[in-house]
Amino acid sequence: MLPTLATASQTINEIVTSVVIAVLIILLGFVIGKVIEITLAKIFNELEVDKNIKKLKKSKSNVGKVLPKSVALVIYIASVIIALSSVGLIGPVFMITLYAILIIVLGTIILNILDVIPNTIEYFKLINKIKPGDKIKTKLIEGTILKIGPLSTVIIDEQKNTYYLPNTYLGKEKIKIN
Repeated sequence: MLPTLATASQTINEIVTSVVIAVLIILLGFVIGKVIEITLAKIFNELEVDKNIKKLKKSKSNVGKVLPKSVALVIYIASVIIALSSVGLIGPVFMITLYAILIIVLGTIILNILDVIPNTIEYFKLINKIKPGDKIKTKLIEGTILKIGPLSTVIIDEQKNTYYLPNTYLGKEKIKIN
């Protein structure tokens, strides 16, 4: 039996609709990926992540540039895969794998945020208590505060050793200000 014109028209309409939806999913994914990339780059730049890692590890770091691009790339790939899935071109095993990877990436981001939030909260408490130039003494270190950042405080001792202490450490310790 030959398909009628109405059946052929309906089939073409369904195909065009699913392709348009797939394209929209891809475009939305690329927009979201770019917005997140720019936002993360600004946050890392403001927090001076590369500079702080370079000081801590004495090596060059591009985390502030690489991580935002990597997160955006994961979002781009996910949007393409979701679009292909909406058209029916990807099997369930692949989708389960994709969701597992996305859960791992989101879990990593959440764990990093859980470290950033307490340090940032403590930062706002510390800036009312101490300031750059103050000489402080804690249980572990005695020195002069060079800088108080959102994640850590930079202290230099009399031997010119530089220390980067998490703000949460300074919030928990008893601080003597000289």
